[in-house]
Amino acid sequence: MEEGGILGFALIELFAFIPAEGIRVPLVNMVLLFLLLNVALIGFLFVYEVARILFLDVQDVSGKGGIKLADSRLLRAERSQQAKVLNFCFTGFAGQSMLLLALAMITFWDSSFLPQGAACGSWENSICTVIQKDALEELTWMLSSGGQVAFVVIWARSRRIGSRLEDISFDASMGENRARMAQLEDVIYLKQKAIRKLVTDDSWDKALSRIDAVIEGHGEQLEGLDLVRKTDAMMEIYAAMGRWDDAENNAVSILALRGGREAQIARLILVAASLSQRDFAEAKPRLAMLPDDDIEAARLQWFASIMQPKKRKLDEKLKSLLSVDPLTKRNVDLINRYRDGIANTEMVYRNDPADRLILLGDVARMRLCGKFEEALNILERYIKKNSLDNWVHGNVVCALLHLDEGRILTATNVAENLAKTQSRHPHLRSLLRHLESIGQTISASSEPTGIEWLRDSGLDWVNAWPYRHTVAPAPALVTKELQKHAWKANGWIGFGDEQMFEQAKSKLSNGWKLLSNKISESDFPPCLFTHITGVVVTIGGMPVDLGLPGDIDITAIEKAGLLD
Repeated sequence: MEEGGILGFALIELFAFIPAEGIRVPLVNMVLLFLLLNVALIGFLFVYEVARILFLDVQDVSGKGGIKLADSRLLRAERSQQAKVLNFCFTGFAGQSMLLLALAMITFWDSSFLPQGAACGSWENSICTVIQKDALEELTWMLSSGGQVAFVVIWARSRRIGSRLEDISFDASMGENRARMAQLEDVIYLKQKAIRKLVTDDSWDKALSRIDAVIEGHGEQLEGLDLVRKTDAMMEIYAAMGRWDDAENNAVSILALRGGREAQIARLILVAASLSQRDFAEAKPRLAMLPDDDIEAARLQWFASIMQPKKRKLDEKLKSLLSVDPLTKRNVDLINRYRDGIANTEMVYRNDPADRLILLGDVARMRLCGKFEEALNILERYIKKNSLDNWVHGNVVCALLHLDEGRILTATNVAENLAKTQSRHPHLRSLLRHLESIGQTISASSEPTGIEWLRDSGLDWVNAWPYRHTVAPAPALVTKELQKHAWKANGWIGFGDEQMFEQAKSKLSNGWKLLSNKISESDFPPCLFTHITGVVVTIGGMPVDLGLPGDIDITAIEKAGLLD
């Protein structure tokens, strides 16, 4: 190993018999140069293999103590993530090469760069006794030959995986096909309203009918375009419903299918999904992909700082942008009300989709503390003032408030009238299911697209709820997992009992334990999960709920100036 393996050892021993120094020294230097170039070549091949494996999306390549270079799910679509991997690989390769070069210069060229004796100064009797020519020479050979040995071992163990990777083929015309599909999309879907616009207008029946049409397809020649449209639509609908895991999966697919600036909505949804799942390690690289001059991106950055006020400082430029944003002011007011235990705001509700969602969230908080009639008056007054008689979600909540007051027949009539024209609305379906459970009406038929609340599907919702409805507390907190999920999703679930609410907030992450005395569905107003909200932001103009964890550190948030 000291002389570079079998070949190096044999050549050095052979050259030792050459008496002429002018011949022997150049030959030895050539052997040294060969070994260094060999290390460099193997290092380059190693970098190539690592980058290739990562770009093929073999997830995270790391073990105990490993580091995550980039978001592996976005490597094939995002240039910024690809750049991180290449930068790390080639920086490591260049660092190894420069280290070997420096050691070689010090040890093999007459040690002219290595201080000796009195030149060491105060280190003469300490460091200089260890760092000598022979020791550095051994280190150089060990690094060069040891690196080759390590590479051979790793290569041999990964040979089986490598053979499978060789079977993967790539279509070089994909970029051209993608551009052609974008042109066809502009022509074919020019007159159609965007899915998120339909959801924003609460026109769920039209949105789901649009998905039905996309699923049916328009012929084999447009199969790829239909796939993009369907994936895009499902991504936005899942985000609107708070099913962030499903929205995230579709967003990753959109980035792979579209890429570039066309996928900005998908990037926003990826960030929102990570924040709603409270996965801050995953959110960090995704937040870095957002522009710093977009108000929707700025709101997500602010919410990320709210989640980690001690670790994540909000940029001053974003603070200036958010200081004049009406929606951020309402979210700041919500957090202040959470601190003080106040159900509804004193701010005037505007007639826009985000404020409508905030209003329904305030109604949910008023239902939790028993202010049913007051909440119904506020909601009906808002509907009348803004001529929102066709607002399905608002009318569903009105029906729920009638149920709270014991007016069961009135609630049933409202639900049945809505079902005549909006039977596919997911929140209406939940109301009909509840009315059926108390023997008042017949619930809607199964949703053909499969988009429905777990309670409507008849599946095992107890175990599946935390993974499907990320920021909506479950209808009944019958297990510890559902209690933990409810507290992480929206801390307002503990609202109602003032003393218990204050105790739960003071316990931060352990506040969920106080929910153990409210476990059955009868402990909460019916169908509360359909409209209880936390922090509301917009994505492409569509309002979405990110919840509000019960363990937020209000003191740290105020100290960081995030509520100013």
